Amino acid sequence: MSLYWVRKRIISTSAGVSAGFFMVCLLCSLLCAPFDPAYAVEETADEWSAAGIFISATPPSAAITGIGSNTLSWGIPLLGSFSSSASYSPNVFSGSNIPFPTAGTIGTLTFRNGTIQAGTEITGGTLQLNLGGCFHTSFGCIVGPIESDIGRIDFITINTVNTSDPIKSSDGFFIPKIDMAAWVEEGGTAVFGLNFVRHSPLEITDIFLISGPGFVSIGDQPVPLVTPEPTTLLLFGSTMIGLGLAARRRRHWQN
Repeated sequence: MSLYWVRKRIISTSAGVSAGFFMVCLLCSLLCAPFDPAYAVEETADEWSAAGIFISATPPSAAITGIGSNTLSWGIPLLGSFSSSASYSPNVFSGSNIPFPTAGTIGTLTFRNGTIQAGTEITGGTLQLNLGGCFHTSFGCIVGPIESDIGRIDFITINTVNTSDPIKSSDGFFIPKIDMAAWVEEGGTAVFGLNFVRHSPLEITDIFLISGPGFVSIGDQPVPLVTPEPTTLLLFGSTMIGLGLAARRRRHWQN
């Protein structure tokens, strides 16, 4: 083989190795690039969700189980009852190559209010949210952008004295940052929705009742937050329209 062809083969092999090395570096940069779900609108996926785990609860003497999972249980149940618990389930946002929503319902909180022994209740804890996305392919859901600890929900549990009044006997799950609490009647289970806005980190804006013997309050007292019924809103709107028309007629006759 002539020296010319030896040099040509060496150059061709080097070019192939360089191209392969470039592709590996490019792939690594795409997979390992930092992802900020708060502002990176260009980041998209076919499916988004914000999984949550309870990372702390106090005090340790409260017969606590579930740290590091999405369900936190506490308390030694009295005869015929069950332990109290809080369980978080993420809401899944799906579409086709969509960015993570800027607002909405991030997930649900299922709160069980068991009758437990005094001294085995918790006083509070923290729920940590972690964002993840995936792309739908013929091979299934391929994991896309992931960001851990996008938001923390610090909460205080309010344990009331049981009386004949189901409202005053309800136990609460109070979130100080939004000054709202979710309450469940003694021995009941209720499901609540958590609304959010996308900042850095993600922030919870309010909580609302979905189902079950519970209610929501402003502040840490068991006073149900009253929302107007649809018929009340309709009557109020009709009254305002009538007052507006009457005012227009008066101005017309004055002119």
